[in-house]
Amino acid sequence: MKRPDSRLCALAYQVLEQELKQQETMAIDAAVERVYQRLYDALVNLVGTVGFQALLLRASHLTGTEFCWLEEVLSPASTNVAVRELAELARQQRVALTIDGMASLLANLIGLLCTFLGEDLTMRLVRRTWTGVSPPDAGLTEDK
Repeated sequence: MKRPDSRLCALAYQVLEQELKQQETMAIDAAVERVYQRLYDALVNLVGTVGFQALLLRASHLTGTEFCWLEEVLSPASTNVAVRELAELARQQRVALTIDGMASLLANLIGLLCTFLGEDLTMRLVRRTWTGVSPPDAGLTEDK
């Protein structure tokens, strides 16, 4: 599978870092839950619950070849992925592996949003949801 764009990976790491810094005592699983819950809240009116689930499942498929432990919760057989399940899965992994896997999953999810919603709308949504991050320059969805 193709790895997510390096600029999207950098953005995903910024988002996770911002959530971890929100509270000094926040564990990685709580930060993961908060990231995906905030993204769900931002997208539910636009794509609905089923749309969010579909995007998350597709992103997990793209991420699963590198981080196979994500497939435990995020499999096509699981049609209703809860944000808490992601957090529970994060709690079971080493912190560094969790951060890398969740950043890759988030980068793939943002990449899918860029494809389906457009880069401009997606980056505005990211900036509105996480005001402290700096989205990459334009040109993420252009063919190289």
